[in-house]
Amino acid sequence: MSKILFTDAQVKKLSKNKWIKNITNKGITYTDEFKYKLVKECENYKKFPQDIFRECGIDPNIVGINRIQCSACRWRKQINSTGEIKDTRKGNSGRNLEHELSDKEKLERAEARIKLLEAENELLKKKQIDRNGNFNRYQINLKFETIKYIIDKYQLKRMTTYLCECIGVSKSGYYNYLKNENKRIERDNKDQKDFDLILKAYKFKKRKKGARQIMMVLDNEFNVHFNLKKIRRLMKKFG
Repeated sequence: MSKILFTDAQVKKLSKNKWIKNITNKGITYTDEFKYKLVKECENYKKFPQDIFRECGIDPNIVGINRIQCSACRWRKQINSTGEIKDTRKGNSGRNLEHELSDKEKLERAEARIKLLEAENELLKKKQIDRNGNFNRYQINLKFETIKYIIDKYQLKRMTTYLCECIGVSKSGYYNYLKNENKRIERDNKDQKDFDLILKAYKFKKRKKGARQIMMVLDNEFNVHFNLKKIRRLMKKFG
């Protein structure tokens, strides 16, 4: 399985494409018609697989070039050997990959999911992040922060994998987030101090200012030199 995760916005957009049979945050399934179309049009290297994806309204940068090449290779081999394409990935074998959950486990998962979503909504609302709904690195870190908060508060460490799936992030990314916690705290503390200076300049003479005016006030009145990119990043980060 590809390590690329689809955002909720990407899932919503791609689910409307007629060539896509099903899509989740973790995986994508194409229609049989699309698979045959790609193999046929890529015969004798007339076109590259990513060209077919692009022509069909599926952005190769979203799906991932490696995922596209692996899929095209799998479909081509199946047609050459059997004359047809069958989905042989796990999950389509007809057998259950996980044991059937008990009623207690189902209830625990449902409760954990509710707590997770409530905490995520509250955290995003509190920090007033990205009102346009764009999925950026800061939002991803907030999701990791939400998972950690829920696990610590309700002792749900054994549900880490499930919580990561619910919120749409990778487990490896979450553990990497925990590994770099000290560096992140140090960076956040520095950002907070710098933002305090930005806020001081913003309130200077009680007149509202944009990033460029704030930069000029910091430079002329406080002898502090921040570039525009840093000012805008911190203004966005702290809402």
